[in-house]
Amino acid sequence: MDSFSRWTQWLSSPDCRAALEGTARFIYREALRISMPSELLPCPDPWRLPPDERADCLQALADDLWLFLRSRSEDWYRRMGAIPAVGRGTRFVMLRVAQQFLNELKDKARTLAYDPRRALYRRLRLILREEAEVSYRATDQGAFYSMDLRADPCPSLATLRLEPYGQWDSPIMTVGLKGMEKRSSLLTLAKLFWDEACRRLGRPCYLPVRELAGFIVAHYPEANAAVRVSLDLCDEDVSGSSRVGTDNAADGGSVEVSYVGMRLEELARQMAGAWSDTQRSTFLLVQGEGLTLAEAARRLGYQSAAGVSYVYRSALDKLRDFCLLWPGLSPPDLDERLFEAFILALVRVCKTTG
Repeated sequence: MDSFSRWTQWLSSPDCRAALEGTARFIYREALRISMPSELLPCPDPWRLPPDERADCLQALADDLWLFLRSRSEDWYRRMGAIPAVGRGTRFVMLRVAQQFLNELKDKARTLAYDPRRALYRRLRLILREEAEVSYRATDQGAFYSMDLRADPCPSLATLRLEPYGQWDSPIMTVGLKGMEKRSSLLTLAKLFWDEACRRLGRPCYLPVRELAGFIVAHYPEANAAVRVSLDLCDEDVSGSSRVGTDNAADGGSVEVSYVGMRLEELARQMAGAWSDTQRSTFLLVQGEGLTLAEAARRLGYQSAAGVSYVYRSALDKLRDFCLLWPGLSPPDLDERLFEAFILALVRVCKTTG
């Protein structure tokens, strides 16, 4: 019996329920730690509910986790390996499942209520990263994919852009308008684009996922929002004329980043609320007043900088996880001015909350 069959059998057995409910508790703790938007979860915080409502909330998340597992591909199960077993093995395997589920929630969080074309880009990255037949690389320059593991790094894209993507042969005869958003359809489009792009470039290579998104947008009206929004914000240091679907910053920039910019104070309050009093005080002293860790330690009553150093690092870990959820606040789409404004807002909130 292969991995897929064993997992399918396990998901149909009564043994899986307890494992899923335990994993749901872990997922909730992690989601609260990084301030995951409550819209993506059955309830904002199960531990603030009466016992019966808390049980219902955790069971609802366990049901979502079950659906998540049933929707995985055979390749995903093969990569996941052994099914949960009794004892420590169960916790180890289900921890990996929980991280996969959280990764998907994070991708959803970053596109929640945002532009459809940006959501397309995020979805393409998620699908290509999980697909066994695709070689996927995430770098400081952006996300790249190839159908050939031995392919070269991406060369200059000037050759591809000689002819606009909208003038390339249409893929609509292969992938129709209906159902083009399906995983299988997007994978087919990814292969079609890779084949044609590599033919034009003269050799197999890793292509930016943003270029694939631009190709799809050019041929499918449903993927092309009326508002022009960057599909590749900060993915690569290229000139404005060669960016796909990018507006000039003076014309309003990315709708997503503008949306985050309008919510900076609210996001800062969320982040500060996720910290302990000591973490807030340490962040305020170091970041707000510019003290060294040794100086902050003396102000907080620590005997040495080591103790406050641990508190500061833990605060930064939470800050990093929180920023991963919001466009413009973390790589690969980091907007430095927006991030600086967020930090200033966070300092102001820490001052008012003491």
